[in-house]
Amino acid sequence: MTNQTITGVSDETRAQAMAEFEQLLLGTCRHGVKSLIKWLKTSSFYYDPASVRYHGSFGSGLLCHSLNTYNNAHELNNNNELPNDSIVLSSLLHDMCKCGSYKRIGGKWCKNHDISIEGHGRRSLTMLKNLGLDLTNEEQIAIRWHMKHTDSDLKYSPADSDYRREYEAIKRESHPLLDVIFKADYKASKDEPLAQKARLYCPLSYITVNYQTDNFSPKCG
Repeated sequence: MTNQTITGVSDETRAQAMAEFEQLLLGTCRHGVKSLIKWLKTSSFYYDPASVRYHGSFGSGLLCHSLNTYNNAHELNNNNELPNDSIVLSSLLHDMCKCGSYKRIGGKWCKNHDISIEGHGRRSLTMLKNLGLDLTNEEQIAIRWHMKHTDSDLKYSPADSDYRREYEAIKRESHPLLDVIFKADYKASKDEPLAQKARLYCPLSYITVNYQTDNFSPKCG
């Protein structure tokens, strides 16, 4: 069985993950977060995979990956130098634009070619702004550049592009929140494929991934 045929987590796991996700967001008391959660409930975010070939390539993989990234970021911030609300918002929402970017075809998750995820840090930030979420400058940078030098905007842009100039400026400055989110996301993306093979919801290993059933009917907004 390949990763592309993994159908998703159980209803119980999804409900638990959704509750944790929303509780963390509400705990920030940030302006716009309630409207954001309302939108998430009408979207496919809680049901979508995080990818179709790599990490989180199963139903609700995006939700799981977002929580895994938060857990990693929380651990990396063990000295509590960075505000907890910044850790929560930047980690949970860094891949927002992947919502709706995949679809089920013939029992497999495939890319939705009607939606591009290129430059997805940039696109995630645009979505959050359009939804009215209040973000600090450092949070915006962390979400926008969470892939740092591997961001697809850099891969497909000429050396003198605005994207490259923006990133070069970011590199010359100190952005500890960006550093934490980059490391947290990278670790999650490396750990999750191993956890999937072991039938585990990484890193909360007591929650199992259901390989057999696909009971959910996502609401797509």
